[in-house]
Amino acid sequence: MQCIGNYKDWINPAWITYMENNTGYSHPRLDPSEYGSKNQDTLDKVKRYGKDALWHNFEPDNFPFDVEIPVKSNGRTDWWFVKMLTGDLIPFHSDHPPRDGCEGKKTRRFWMPLQDYVEGHVFIVCGELIKDYRAGDLFEYDPDGRHGGFNINTDIPRYTLNFAIYE
Repeated sequence: MQCIGNYKDWINPAWITYMENNTGYSHPRLDPSEYGSKNQDTLDKVKRYGKDALWHNFEPDNFPFDVEIPVKSNGRTDWWFVKMLTGDLIPFHSDHPPRDGCEGKKTRRFWMPLQDYVEGHVFIVCGELIKDYRAGDLFEYDPDGRHGGFNINTDIPRYTLNFAIYE
């Protein structure tokens, strides 16, 4: 995992206000193909715990803002914001390989916190706990790297931007 720069000035405060006041898509969704076959066992285990929504996200079709990723690319970019309330989590997983016309292309994966590190906001990737970050720090990580996150802070939701570039 490598921090490639800070883009705090790029973050639109209206994005966070919108996410604070809206739910977004609840996950896990009913379609297991959304997560890739190698992650299905983990999701099945977590769903047995009885929590309907583990995390929420916002994508181009449910987010009323145009988002231009701060990294230049010659390929397609898929982006999504993640909202985690207290107790929300995304189990450890590896993201699905490129699909929807991007098969065979090189994948680059990125993670950006939208707020400064807060105790209880957890992101672990490739065995490394990421903390002491600042809002807008942009990290690139192994496109096949296992990762997961959760929010055990009792008061403050966790907001991040995630995106993948297929070149």
